[in-house]
Formats: sequence, C-alpha cells, structure tokens
Amino acid sequence: MKQLIFFAEFFQIFLLLSFMSGIFAEDCKQTGKGFAVVELFTSEGCSDCPKADKNLNELSKFETSKNIYPLAFHVTYWDYIGWKDSFGKQEFTDRQEKYNRYLRTGTYTPQAVVNGKLDIIGSKRSSLFSAIESELLNQNTINIELNANRKVNTLEIEYKVNCIKANQVLNIALVEKGLFTSVTRGENRGSKLSHENVVRSFNTTTLTKKTGKIKLEFPDLEKNITNFELISFVQDIDTFIILGASKSKLN
Repeated sequence: MKQLIFFAEFFQIFLLLSFMSGIFAEDCKQTGKGFAVVELFTSEGCSDCPKADKNLNELSKFETSKNIYPLAFHVTYWDYIGWKDSFGKQEFTDRQEKYNRYLRTGTYTPQAVVNGKLDIIGSKRSSLFSAIESELLNQNTINIELNANRKVNTLEIEYKVNCIKANQVLNIALVEKGLFTSVTRGENRGSKLSHENVVRSFNTTTLTKKTGKIKLEFPDLEKNITNFELISFVQDIDTFIILGASKSKLN
C-alpha cells in the first residue's frame, strides 16, 4: 500500500514538473537575429575611461541597424581621487562586482561586458568591436516588448516576453543621451567629456510570467523625454548570460 502511495505521489510530481517545464519552454524558438548588450563600467574620475566612453558613443549610432545595445554604468569607487562622478551609483558598482564573481576578472575601469559573458577592456576598440561582431552571429530566442508612460517622476512600464524559463530576470535600464561634463578636478581635469546611453535608472524583475508591470524612477522632470530611451534584456541569474534584448522609446 505504501508503495502505491509513493508511486502515486511521484507521478503527481512528475506531471507537475512536466507542466511547469512546458510553460517555461513555450515559444522559445530562435528568431534568427543576433544581438549584443554592451555594459561599460566607467567613471569620469578614471583617466583611461574617456577613450572607452568614445567607443560606447560610437556604438550608440548602430543600435537600430545592428541590434547593439550599449549601456554606460558609472561606478563610484574612483570618486575619492578628486572628482565625484554625478552619474555614478553604488548599485552600478555592485553590479560590476557581481560580474567579477562570475567572470573572475577583477574589478577595474573601463570594463566592457558583452552579453554577460565576454570581458573586454573598454578602451580597446578592436577587441571590443570584434567581440560584438562575434555575438551578433548568435541567434536570439527571447523577444521583449515594452510600453512605457511617464507619470510625473515615475515611468509606468508594461512588459511582454515571448518565452520564459526558470531562473531568469528582466533588466530594464533608462538611458540618457547627449550628455556633457566639464571636469575641473581629478585625473581628467580640464576635459569636456561626452556621454551617450548613460544609465540613470535600473530595475531587475524576476520573470515568473510573460507579462507584467513595473515602475521606474525618472531622474529629472526638467529633461526632454526625447533624450531618453529604455533598454531591456533578459538574463540567466545562474550564469549571468544575456539571452535577448530590445529597446523602446518613451511616451
């Protein structure tokens, strides 16, 4: 009798796991489109970073035509040497440290991470662009759709993905374009730095269903909304590999 109960319970668990597997694996088909999410960890207080920022600015011109998604995460650990980066956030430093644990690269600037798995010195243009071209050959399996509306200092975002699996998160970054800083102290003293796709707000949501809503802080009510856009990407939390990406304008 106990054996019958055991096998009945085992069969129920098997059916449940099969059902959940079907939900998570549904519609996970290759789209034929490659992509490259380029996360640059940079700082206005770092003398090697302006060249990397220039590379990222160049990449921002190819976002639409080549499915390249550049993100400038300004870190905080160089603020002590004379210039405090106004775009720096501790959460971005923490994100880079997570990559350090996965990639075992050490924490440094300028560091570029492509699709969550390739570590490149961000100032080395040829190495960076070569890694990106290689990633563009890989097919995407996840499509992301966003619909965002600004309500005062908050963005209300509806998302939809075609496919989810266990242990995945949706990252959404609000990026700002066309920024300039005149640096008066520190290693870049006397320089006027140009920035594109600076991450101003960032949200990570665990994916348990294909649709949902989130809220994201909008940093400055005086800014023109046309200077901003959203870049979203799905990431495996066990490997940190990025599985799909998209971008969206604000309404």
